Amino acid sequence: MSDSAFKKIGNVLKDYLESNLLVNKKTSSKLLIADKWNQIFEALSDDVKFLDFKNEQVLFLEVSNSSILYSISINKLKIINSIKELTGIKIIDIKVLVK
Repeated sequence: MSDSAFKKIGNVLKDYLESNLLVNKKTSSKLLIADKWNQIFEALSDDVKFLDFKNEQVLFLEVSNSSILYSISINKLKIINSIKELTGIKIIDIKVLVK
């Protein structure tokens, strides 16, 4: 696992430890996604940054260039299905910010 993946998981784990899993379902969902990050985004996992998970339905991501945005756009349904299969979380949309 790369350093950036550990950092992402570390940030989510910190949020988890500072909250109550039963009370804060959003954090547990973030933790599940972070745990499966490399499997969900495959080769793009180091280039995609997690921003937010709004209403347990919309995943907000940040990418550094338009080619990664294009890759996510053409694979959006595959990514949504991977998230559902790997974590049990049903995402209805993915929004991407190019930084």
